[in-house]
Amino acid sequence: MKILIRSVLLVIAIALLLPTSSLHAIPPIAQQFYGSVTLDGSPAPDGTSVTAEMNGRTAGSDTTSGGQYSLTINTIEGDQAGDTIHFFVDGYSAGSTTLNPGGITQRNLSASSPPPQHTLTMAVIGQGSTNPSVGNHSYNEGQNVNISANPSNGWRFDRWEGDVANPNSRTTSVTIDGDKTVTAVFEEIPTYTLTMAVNGEGSVSPVPGSHAYEENDMVNISATPAEGWRFVNWSGDVADRNLDSTTVIMNDDKTVTANFAPRDSFTLTIDIEGDGSTNPAAGTHTYARDQVVEITATPAAGYKFDAWTGEVAGPASAATTVTINADKTVTARFIPLAYHELTIEVNGNGTTEPAPGEHSFIEGREVSISAIPAEGHRFTGWTGDVANPSAATTTVIMNSDKTVVANFEEGPPPPPVLVRIEVVFQTRNEAVIIWEFDKPITGSMEYRADGGLGQKTPEEPGFSPMHVTLLENLEPGTVYTYTVTATDEAGNEVSTDENTFVTAYNDARFIITGWNSSVE
Repeated sequence: MKILIRSVLLVIAIALLLPTSSLHAIPPIAQQFYGSVTLDGSPAPDGTSVTAEMNGRTAGSDTTSGGQYSLTINTIEGDQAGDTIHFFVDGYSAGSTTLNPGGITQRNLSASSPPPQHTLTMAVIGQGSTNPSVGNHSYNEGQNVNISANPSNGWRFDRWEGDVANPNSRTTSVTIDGDKTVTAVFEEIPTYTLTMAVNGEGSVSPVPGSHAYEENDMVNISATPAEGWRFVNWSGDVADRNLDSTTVIMNDDKTVTANFAPRDSFTLTIDIEGDGSTNPAAGTHTYARDQVVEITATPAAGYKFDAWTGEVAGPASAATTVTINADKTVTARFIPLAYHELTIEVNGNGTTEPAPGEHSFIEGREVSISAIPAEGHRFTGWTGDVANPSAATTTVIMNSDKTVVANFEEGPPPPPVLVRIEVVFQTRNEAVIIWEFDKPITGSMEYRADGGLGQKTPEEPGFSPMHVTLLENLEPGTVYTYTVTATDEAGNEVSTDENTFVTAYNDARFIITGWNSSVE
């Protein structure tokens, strides 16, 4: 025990001198567990197995002696403090805890063997299924099992046969106090024929013909007259003879007929969208069959006629006609004559397109605007409600009066500034490097091994403040030097200072990335 404690202290001392990143590959210190063992409420017999599992493997084991055990959790690379440890006595679960490296822990273990089991046999008569499914199922003694019966199409549940709580309920339960057999009994549902027919011109739902339904089904039926016809009534055993839509109860074979008759007149309904008037006025009007009706749309002040919707001769014409050969609805649509003012101003030396000043646009229009700096000046951004304030060319949505200002200042745009450049990961043959600037840039990386020829990565696609470069096919245990050359959207080019990194050796188990204390 003293040797174990000294080993623990030695590893802890080493860990304090090294950064955390240098030790992540070293397995945690082992943990010791001991204590009493009971099985089914009594001390476990001598020789009873005690095992501990962690991260999918057996990490420690012992056999009992005098109702006691003692085992060590053997750790490997990848284990971490806080990992879950599961204990088992004679193969039965005895609880769990978490790994505390270097700990010497008393933990008493207790396990229980499972209760006796019995067989529940499910069966069916007729066509249907059960839950649990048909067949044999094992359950613990005393368990209350919920069961249900599900008839197939064309069948219905009748009863249960066997020892169930309620033989007449499709959903019930069985108490498992021994082997049990229960049977769900299903009976076939009688079917009847509904025959649909039409007298005159029109359609029905269901369509004309014969249709089979189960006993006591309530069937929705409807009648739709053809153009120029009207619904009169139903013939047959229906809930209401005078409704286009009604129901039929299928307690026997049934035949129903929809009766239609020709129409002598139709209605014309005129609606208005927006501000304006029509002639005839908005509303519903009755006309003789096949009459041709002239209609006219007149916009109100501040509006204009846009179009007719509906079955008219000329939808785009304010004056047109409608032929009355069916009930019809038409709508005159008017839209407002809305305009908004766009005021463009300049701050500094430069101009804009459109030119500075006031411009009138129809509501909702998306207007493109551009800022053009004078010689020796640069554009610094828009002030106002624009889509992209930093882009020299952008847009304005004219949903109200707008004022925007193009701002310019002397001098070319400043070059990009390096924010960070960092090797975030390296192995024997690869390295991942992040490089970030204060504005969108593109560029490439040059790198070389000590004494080797330089190599250059492909140009990065697009402009972005941050880029991630993967260097591959590197030599193990080698110092590499690298620089980045970046170019912004204005053409300014900068290069970083030289930086270095070291790839891992072939036999390395970890990489030291830095020290956090003074060392010689």
